[in-house]
Amino acid sequence: MRINNRGIARELDKTALVCSCEIPPRKGEGNMEMTIMGKYRTLVIRPDSELDQHTAEKIRQSADKLLKKTGLKNVAFDMRRVRFMDSSGIGVIMGRYRTVCTIGGRVAVFGMSPYVERLVSMSGIREIVITADRLQDALEEVSGIC
Repeated sequence: MRINNRGIARELDKTALVCSCEIPPRKGEGNMEMTIMGKYRTLVIRPDSELDQHTAEKIRQSADKLLKKTGLKNVAFDMRRVRFMDSSGIGVIMGRYRTVCTIGGRVAVFGMSPYVERLVSMSGIREIVITADRLQDALEEVSGIC
């Protein structure tokens, strides 16, 4: 299914729903994308370029709305396109961790650059979330398929 910004869905395939969320891009930035992996009951969040105060609030709002609306229990952050992250980025990961923990879900972070990996380690997030190199590894870990 494809969900537009009004919440209208169309059938795409049986394992994934795709939702491109509208975040007004700043110079040199693109949009953030969220993909629902139905088979794994996981929301995959793909921030584009920067994960700072500006994008963190949009991710919080969009992710919480989709988690509540769809009944998903896991979240995976695809960090492959993230060049910059500040404490707001750490906060958005921690917030989704708290949200999904209450419903028995898990959070994964994958595709991190050395810069983002260092921030994740220094903040202590690595101790409570799953870290992986690839999407498939992250999905298998959060859903318990190994």
